[in-house]
Amino acid sequence: MRRAGQPGILDPSFAGSYLAGQHAAVLRDLDMAADFMAAALEFQPDNHELLRRTFYLMAGEGRFEEADALAGRVLERYPDDPITGLYLMERAFRAGKYAEAEAYLGKIPRRGLNAYLRPLFLAWTQFAQGAEEQAAATMGSLAKAEGFEAIYKYHLALLYDLGGKVDSAEGNYVTAMGNHSLALRIVEALGNFYERENRGEEARTLYEQYISDDSISLILSEGRDRIDRGETPKPLVRSPEEGLAEVFYNLSLLLHQQSALYQQNGYGFELIFARLAMGLRKDFNDARVLVAEIYETQGRHRAAIRMYEQIPPETAWGWLGRLRIARNYDLLDEDDRAVRLLKKMAKERPDRIDVLVELGTLLRMRERFPEAIRAYDKAIQRTKKIEPRHWTLFYARGIALEQSDAWEAAEADLLRALELQPNQPYVLNYLGYSWLEKGQKLDRAQRLIERAVELRPKDGYIVDSLGWALYRIGKYAEALPHLELAAQLRPHDPIINDHLGDVYWQVGRRYEARFQWQRAIAFDANAELRASIESKLKVGLPLGIEKDD
Repeated sequence: MRRAGQPGILDPSFAGSYLAGQHAAVLRDLDMAADFMAAALEFQPDNHELLRRTFYLMAGEGRFEEADALAGRVLERYPDDPITGLYLMERAFRAGKYAEAEAYLGKIPRRGLNAYLRPLFLAWTQFAQGAEEQAAATMGSLAKAEGFEAIYKYHLALLYDLGGKVDSAEGNYVTAMGNHSLALRIVEALGNFYERENRGEEARTLYEQYISDDSISLILSEGRDRIDRGETPKPLVRSPEEGLAEVFYNLSLLLHQQSALYQQNGYGFELIFARLAMGLRKDFNDARVLVAEIYETQGRHRAAIRMYEQIPPETAWGWLGRLRIARNYDLLDEDDRAVRLLKKMAKERPDRIDVLVELGTLLRMRERFPEAIRAYDKAIQRTKKIEPRHWTLFYARGIALEQSDAWEAAEADLLRALELQPNQPYVLNYLGYSWLEKGQKLDRAQRLIERAVELRPKDGYIVDSLGWALYRIGKYAEALPHLELAAQLRPHDPIINDHLGDVYWQVGRRYEARFQWQRAIAFDANAELRASIESKLKVGLPLGIEKDD
C-alpha cells in the first residue's frame, strides 16, 4: 500500500492530507487514516491534538515503530494522558526496564478509573523486579473494590501461581470465578491449575460444566482431551511479561464488552490495549481473536479476516477463527466463498455440529432454504443426545422448512423446539404467528403469543404478533393498542406499519390507515407487500365485524 506523503498522493498539503485522513477514519480504514494523519502532521508538527490522534491510530494498528516516535512527544504535551503513559510503560517493560516502567506508572493520575487500573500494572512491574510480597500487597489493596474484585482476585491468583504459592493461588482463582465477563479465561486458568496439581478429575468436572456445542468451548475441550492423554500443560501465565499481557488483554476485553469506557474522539482504546497484549506475548491467540472482533464491530471485515488467518489453524482458536472468517466473507457478500469454507471444515471434523449450524444459518439468512435444511439435518444427525439446549436446531430448521412451504415438517420441528424449551418466547411467537397466518388453531396461537409477550414485553415483533392475533379473530379494538405499541418499538418495520394501518381502517380511522400504509411502503416493503398495500390505498379493506368475547 502506498503511504501518505509518498509520490503519487494527490494534494500533498496539510488540508488535503487531514481531510483524506478524516474520510478514511469515517470509512473505518484506520490504517490509511494513520498514513494521512502522519502526512498532515509533517506540515503542522506542533499541532498537538493531531499529534495525539496520530499516535493513537499508529498504536491501535500495531505500528509500534511509528508510534514509538510519537509517544514521547505526546506525553510531553499531555503528561496526564493515561493511554500514552501505559503505552510507554509497556514499551519499557518489554525491554526489561522495569524501574522505568514503574516511573511511567507513577506519572499517571490516580483518579477516576486510573486509580483502579494502576495497581494491576504496578503489581506485575514489582513482581518482575523480584518484589513478590509487595506485588501481592499492591494487588490485594483494592481486591474488594466494587466492580473490580474478580479481576484483582484473578491476577492475585496468577501472581501466587507463578510464585509457587499453591493454596493462595487456588483460593483466588475460585473467588474470581464469579466474574462472568472473564468467565472463560478464568475457567481455563483454574482448570490448567488443577491439571498441573495432578487433580485431573476436578479439572475435567470444571471443564464439562462449561463445554457445549459452541465453538468457544473448544478451548476447554482441549483441556479435557489433554487429561485423557495424560499430558500436563504449561501454566497459563509463565512470566511477568505474560502476566502484564494478561492485564492488557483483560482490560481490552472488558472495554470491548462495555464499549463506553476510555473513548475519546470516537476512538476505542480497547484496540490499543489488545495490540499491546499481543506485543508482550507472541502466542496470544485470545488477543488476536479479540482484535479481530473489534475490527468486526468497526465494519473492517477484511482486516478481521487477516487477523484470524494469523492464528494457527490446528488450535482451538484457529477453528473458531475459520468460522469467523466464513462469517466475514458472508458480510462481504462473498457467501459462496463462505459456504465452501464451512463445507470443507464440516468434512474435517465430523464430530462437530457448530460448523453445520453456522452453515445452516448463513444459508437461511441468504434465503437458500433447501441448502439450509440439509445443513441442519446433518447437524441434528451428528447430535448424539438431544438436550434442551438443542432447541435452536429445531427452531432454525423449522423456520427454513416453513419458508420452503413444508408446513407439516416445519410445525413438527417448532413443536419439538417448544417441547425442549416450553418458555422460549421466539418459538412461542413463531409457531403462534404461523398458525395465525395459516388460519389454524387460532385460540392456541393466541395463547402462545400472549405467553411470548409476557416473556418479552418490549419486543416489537412479538407485541405485533399479539395484536395481529386479535385482529385476525376480529377483536379490532383490543388489537389496536398492541399494534400501536409494536409500531413504537419497531417504527421502521414495514409489516408492523402495514398491520397498524389495517387495524386503523377497521376501527374507522381511514386517514391514519392510509398514512401507515404509505409509511410501510417507504420503509422498503418487499414487492408482494407493496402490491398489497397499493391495492388497499386504492380501494381500502372490506370492513370486518368486531367479535365479542
